[in-house]
Amino acid sequence: ILDKKVAVLPLLVSCCLILATFWIHPSSSNRLRLNIAASAILVVSILALRSFLPSSGGQIPMIVVMGTSLITLAVCQLALILSLYNLVSRTDAPSPVYLNPLQTIAPFLCL
Repeated sequence: ILDKKVAVLPLLVSCCLILATFWIHPSSSNRLRLNIAASAILVVSILALRSFLPSSGGQIPMIVVMGTSLITLAVCQLALILSLYNLVSRTDAPSPVYLNPLQTIAPFLCL
């Protein structure tokens, strides 16, 4: 039989990891790694709980519902992290890949 504390502990740890990613600077790559680690912990714990818990008829156990909602939160936060990382790291200067060919033909075009 599975102890309640052992079942809830990975979910609480991953919840704390998800909340800790809000304190990290948006342009930091550690934020992405922390969220991926929390998502991996959640997926492994949900798979373990699904196999260890006995079936209870037609109802889904509350701990599985909590884990599933935390996975949804982690995925939404991962999408938010990626979009914020793209906005923060973006610069207004054009890419040298596009700028170098234009600079070579600029004298011929009288630019």
